Amino acid sequence: MKAFVLGPSSKTVSGMDEIGRAIGSGRVMPDELSRFNAATELRHLDDFAARSSITGGPWQTGLVKVKMPCMWVMNTEVETPEFEISGVRY
Repeated sequence: MKAFVLGPSSKTVSGMDEIGRAIGSGRVMPDELSRFNAATELRHLDDFAARSSITGGPWQTGLVKVKMPCMWVMNTEVETPEFEISGVRY
C-alpha cells in the first residue's frame, strides 16, 4: 500500500518496479498477499484519514467560486462573473 499511495503511480513502470522490489526483498511475505484486497486496504486508509488530525482530517465539504473569463467584455475583477461549484471535499 505504501508503494501504491506514496510512491510513483502503480500504473507506471517505475511504480510497478517498486512493488516488485518490495515483494522480492522480503519486506512483504507471500502469505501476507494471499488475503490481500486493495479496495479493503484503501478503505482502511480513508477511514484513518477521515478521523486523524495527522492527515488533516476530518474532511469537510464546501463551495468553490471560480472567476469566469469573458473575452468580449473588459470587466474589472469585481465585475467578473463567478461560477460556483458545490460539494468540493477538502
